[in-house]
Amino acid sequence: MAGKSVLAFKKLRDNRHYERLATATGDIGNLDMLSLESVSHCLFKLSRSDHPGIFVMTNIRTGAPRNLASIMKPAQAVRKAIEKLYPKEYADSSWDNTGLLVDCSELAEQRAPSVLLTVDLTSSVAHEAIANGNNVIVAYHPFIFRGIKSITPQDPQQRSLLKLVSNHISVYSPHTAVDAARGGVNDWLAMGITDNGANIGEFKPISVKGSEPEGVGMGRKVLLKEPLTLSDLVGKVKALLDLDTIQVVRPDADVLIKSIALCAGSGGSVFQGVDADVYFTGELGHHEMLHIRESGKCALVCGHSNTERGYLAVMKELLEKELGPEAEITIAKTDVDPICYV
Repeated sequence: MAGKSVLAFKKLRDNRHYERLATATGDIGNLDMLSLESVSHCLFKLSRSDHPGIFVMTNIRTGAPRNLASIMKPAQAVRKAIEKLYPKEYADSSWDNTGLLVDCSELAEQRAPSVLLTVDLTSSVAHEAIANGNNVIVAYHPFIFRGIKSITPQDPQQRSLLKLVSNHISVYSPHTAVDAARGGVNDWLAMGITDNGANIGEFKPISVKGSEPEGVGMGRKVLLKEPLTLSDLVGKVKALLDLDTIQVVRPDADVLIKSIALCAGSGGSVFQGVDADVYFTGELGHHEMLHIRESGKCALVCGHSNTERGYLAVMKELLEKELGPEAEITIAKTDVDPICYV
């Protein structure tokens, strides 16, 4: 059964009447599905030559289709799921470019989402998505930051963009919404270095806008129940991020760690004005590290994307729950930190 014209309804309390909510021309994937939470039923016009003009009412709560993957175009289903987990308003819109950056919904087939997760959308990742037959890439970092004034295949990023569009692959980038959200990448870092939270005394975001729910914001400050030696903390960080080496900034005197400020990616601006025994992040400038050392504090610097990539496994599980069993979600094998140590 294929739907050509689709009407969306909410069943009223009398159990006999319906309130019409939306109309779409084409299949149900063209509806603005961000309003689907109020939809209980959809009316499909069958596109069958032997039975023209027949309509079927479907209860989307109790009957098929049962999940986002089965009732929406792939990019829209992924957008809906991502923005439920990491609301777009949590992102730092003053500079970040989050959201559905490449939307091939009108070109893509109506089929279940096949999603490739990556931190950076490089040419290698784009080729991997094409080879896999993926229809959506979720790239943690936006690969379009500023307005594009021209498009040329001579530019490596734009060449990837052209290839993705020609293969009907959409791209969503959540970035700082994942940083700020509860259960996001910074919470994952905090849980991973405190025995899954067992050694947390106090725990709060470092930077908040003031309008978000409690626990939402950039960075995290952790007060430990039991202090750690610096070497113990280094071991926990290396184990969590699966790294053999990290950069360590430390003063001449031994330091017992009672408080940790952490931020995935680049934490320099987030850490301004924050007092902690150690600053755990992916990237700091030379003078920032020098200031930390001269202040008698410590820093653990692990490589920008190294503090983010391990979280993709968590995101994969969360998206699988939201999109349902029809969706296929994999983590890119070609996504690696651009820096190697020799």
